[in-house]
Amino acid sequence: MRAISDFVIKYIAEEENDMFIFKSAKPFIIAGYASVILVDKEGHLITENALRNAFDKFMGVSQYRNVMLGHTSLQVGEVIPKWGKMKSGVVPSKGLFVVCKIRDDLEIMNKVKNEIAEGNIRSFSIAGQSIGPRVVKTMKGKPYLEIDELELSEITLCEDPVNQQARFDIIQKGYSYYTPEINVEKYPKIVKKTTNNLQKALKRWLLFNLSGYCGKCNDNVSISSPVVKRLGNYYLLKGICNKCNSEVVKYVA
Repeated sequence: MRAISDFVIKYIAEEENDMFIFKSAKPFIIAGYASVILVDKEGHLITENALRNAFDKFMGVSQYRNVMLGHTSLQVGEVIPKWGKMKSGVVPSKGLFVVCKIRDDLEIMNKVKNEIAEGNIRSFSIAGQSIGPRVVKTMKGKPYLEIDELELSEITLCEDPVNQQARFDIIQKGYSYYTPEINVEKYPKIVKKTTNNLQKALKRWLLFNLSGYCGKCNDNVSISSPVVKRLGNYYLLKGICNKCNSEVVKYVA
């Protein structure tokens, strides 16, 4: 099984049988505050100056702009400088705002994207090391540790953030549109017709957000490993339920 954004759809044309491979063209983008300037659950406050200097260094080397999952070794994406008018950087008196592009070349990313889309993972966390002096201060009679110098090593996606307001939103879901790679010389007569039919079927599939009714779960569920087959004027769409791994079948006119 391959990830949704790099899967293989099998389409059976009327005249010939063939397989087409599709590549992602629309990335999954998220954005939000990775660190807000406040006293977090661990009693730490990272200053605006520390965030700005650490983030500038973090973005200085493109191959190390890591976005991880739950502070594990799984890299799920990268921090990008901007998306449209939305920019990554430190917002004065607020905190570190980041725009992230989620990868789509691993099967497990299908599950990660589903968790994000369903709202189970909607928080950021950061990892790094305090390299300067730590100053104990008080706020409303309670002590906290102020960090004014930091090395940032990663942004991570998590369920329960240490920084209470470090949350993100989906900017673009990234249900990719795919262009078939077809051997034109081998199928000169049917290539145009097949391409049109396949694009129509795929558009219908994406219109349903890769979902369908699962009888075993008795619910509308997200689907992976989709297969599209033409049956006359209808399209038979098959996929695997992401909850129970049973087959989901539906027909689309």
